[in-house]
Amino acid sequence: MKEYSIDKLRNVSLISHGGAGKTSLVEAMLFNAGETNRLGRVDDGTTMSDYHPDEIERKISITTSILNFPWKDCKVNILDTPGYSDFLGEVRGALRVTEMAVVVIDVIAGIEVGTEQVWKFAEQEDVARVFFINRLDKEHANFDKVMDMLTSRFGPNVIPLVIPVNEGVGFDSVVDLVKMKLVKYEKGGTGKTSESEIPADLKSKAEQWRTKAIEAAAESDDAILEDYFENGTLTDEQFKTGLRKGILAGTIFPVLCGSAYENIGVKELNDFLVEFAPSPDSKGEIKGKNPDSNAEVTLKPSENETLATLVFKTESEPHVGEFSFFRVYSGVLRTGDEVLNVNQKTIEKIGQIYAINGKNRREIGYAKAGDIAAVVKMKNT
Repeated sequence: MKEYSIDKLRNVSLISHGGAGKTSLVEAMLFNAGETNRLGRVDDGTTMSDYHPDEIERKISITTSILNFPWKDCKVNILDTPGYSDFLGEVRGALRVTEMAVVVIDVIAGIEVGTEQVWKFAEQEDVARVFFINRLDKEHANFDKVMDMLTSRFGPNVIPLVIPVNEGVGFDSVVDLVKMKLVKYEKGGTGKTSESEIPADLKSKAEQWRTKAIEAAAESDDAILEDYFENGTLTDEQFKTGLRKGILAGTIFPVLCGSAYENIGVKELNDFLVEFAPSPDSKGEIKGKNPDSNAEVTLKPSENETLATLVFKTESEPHVGEFSFFRVYSGVLRTGDEVLNVNQKTIEKIGQIYAINGKNRREIGYAKAGDIAAVVKMKNT
């Protein structure tokens, strides 16, 4: 099992109004990372995320699925949440244990009631946010129209880092505004790409959006802003640093785009999460209470600290029993450990610990600070 330090972990919730394409999006993310050898389809009941019988029958997500994949030098944990209002409690639970939310928008429907609701939840949990405008392969897809909606509703610092080239039927290319390259995707959902220079007819639009992104990045840090005033631009590293700071502070909300079903623009999302999403140690110390004295304590998000975990979801599986899904905030949780449930004031002995990828699970024996995993057969939690 590959080891990941806490700064190489990414915990991400996928949130949206129902039917915006979250499950298809995570399916493409996993496929591109080599975790699956084909793209599962919601209509066929073959996705990694929607594996419960009711989900397969109804073709919607009913419960949050936990998935993970390696990308570059990081491990990305994805919590694919339900979008329909009956299951909003699942969204809150996921946001509680993640540092970033990908807000998926159906380009045809635009901002919907559920979009507003999940945005509010993410705001309340102080989670960094990025938009993914989906279904740009559909007839009448209009990226600029949805961008106008987003900036009108969520403010001027909703800024694209990826824009489409030819949205609508035949959509196959995007412009990456960080690299300033045109990225063309092969047909058939392979995820394979080729990069080239941005065509002359798109250069002006791309430069306008990049300039806006640079200005927002500069405003996120006083030293970077001073350099921007002196030089009129930023180095690539200053640009990226400013974006990271603004995203973490909630002053920049990037926009990416593509088609989850056709696996277009999804690699850019994976790259974004590794490059710009906050890691579990991004906000510094964790506050809690001493279970004996009730006094406030602070812990560093480190595997060398006292153990602190949160169980955010429990699910029963036939022939196995209850799985408790948890996030480790500090320390290391190991199979065989005896730990205190501070709510029930009882001692739990930790059974087998698993890495979870939808219905697939792999025994790992321990989970370190920042990671998300599951443990089987806890008695009182």
